Amino acid sequence: MKTLETLLKVAHKKVEEVHEDIAKLQNIMFEMDKREAELLSKIDSEYEMASMEDDSVLLSFAGTFALKSNDEILDIKKARVDAQKLMAEKRAVLRQRFAEEKRFEILLERKRTELKKEHDKKQQAELDDLSIMRQAHKDFV
Repeated sequence: MKTLETLLKVAHKKVEEVHEDIAKLQNIMFEMDKREAELLSKIDSEYEMASMEDDSVLLSFAGTFALKSNDEILDIKKARVDAQKLMAEKRAVLRQRFAEEKRFEILLERKRTELKKEHDKKQQAELDDLSIMRQAHKDFV
């Protein structure tokens, strides 16, 4: 029984670890989305400022900034695809570990039920013996 309890604790710990990994990955993906939106916004604002100033040098800088930002955005999109694949793998591992945890829970519950039945059976046998002894004592007296 102790072994099953220990195995259940280990399985539960593994499930928690995968949950933590998924949460970290979701945070990273959120930061990617945030950075992409930030870059797109900055590109727009740089072009807007350059247009308002009507300055060709600022417009040139805005174009260079947009090119570099677009390169970073492409990197973010590639990283997001990788992160989504990793997320799918982590979720598959989570399902597997959760199933393992459930198996140990079921086995432990069955063992507890079996032990309770044995205990109840012994208790009933003791009560039967006591009843027989009382009856024998009544018959004797």
